[in-house]
Amino acid sequence: MPPEQATIRTYATSANLGPLFDRAGAKIEGLYMTTHGRLTAAPGLSILKSDGKYPVPNDASNIAYKVAERIFHDYKIRKGLQLSVTNNIKPGGLGTSGASAVAVVEFLNRLHNLSLTTEQKIKYASLGEPNQHLDNVVPCIVGGIVLISWKGNQNAYEKLGSLPGITPAIIIPYDIIKSGGTAQARKVLEDLAFNEEEEKYKSNLESLMVSGLKTGNFDEMLKAIKKDNSWEKSVTYIRNRLGIYGIDINYLNNSLEVAVRQEAVLTPSGAGPAMLILAKNHKAAEKATKAVTKAYASSGKKAKGFVTSFRDAASEDDFAE
Repeated sequence: MPPEQATIRTYATSANLGPLFDRAGAKIEGLYMTTHGRLTAAPGLSILKSDGKYPVPNDASNIAYKVAERIFHDYKIRKGLQLSVTNNIKPGGLGTSGASAVAVVEFLNRLHNLSLTTEQKIKYASLGEPNQHLDNVVPCIVGGIVLISWKGNQNAYEKLGSLPGITPAIIIPYDIIKSGGTAQARKVLEDLAFNEEEEKYKSNLESLMVSGLKTGNFDEMLKAIKKDNSWEKSVTYIRNRLGIYGIDINYLNNSLEVAVRQEAVLTPSGAGPAMLILAKNHKAAEKATKAVTKAYASSGKKAKGFVTSFRDAASEDDFAE
């Protein structure tokens, strides 16, 4: 018999990884949402409690409801699911909605013994994402660093694991508020037209980043990210220009370069304003984190940072025993 209740940690994720817009993501150690779920006689999803540093909505505005509703319908589930959520992932570029969606999928899979495949888990969890983007939910489900591609109407992913030799760090701004910024940026992006030369440039940056991730070649990653940050038609450049990040990305990278030379590079985490640092080693990551938080402070912004690692475990292994 499957259990009647369980507790799971679903982890923060960092999407895009420089120029790989909507095509890559990584599961981050140390930042997570803890959710306790139990079956109820009353049908449907309910959120009994939400606390932590950043409580999530407990009404239908929480994307967990949309995900649960589809699974209830598809598998003709009569019993309901009640959640108690403790969230310590700050919204804004760290995959909070993805973590919530994945928790619901894993609960219903375990408590109802649905035997969902990884692909089915991804399909359901993606219902909670705008335009069903996969760059947060896939790494949250499979772990590690993931590359995402499309073949016709089908999606595919390649798990790269934890990227040995590269140390990540996370920067979290605390006083930068995005007000419709991501939607505004997406509208600008949709209206962009690329000529043949620009398409080639974009493709070359993407290929360089993929090569760097697959081989662990930090110099290739650094080059791809820096060029993408500075290109006027890149996602980062446009969002930066619209003020979504609250501080100039290239200014942050210049401050970082003074501190660690060519041993670390910074890129927005997902839609931001959270930032991801990739460094050659732990010492460089520590220096880079201090340099970037100091740069925020010198610009009148509050931010904290910490050195972390990529979490390789799958979400089904993140249940508390």
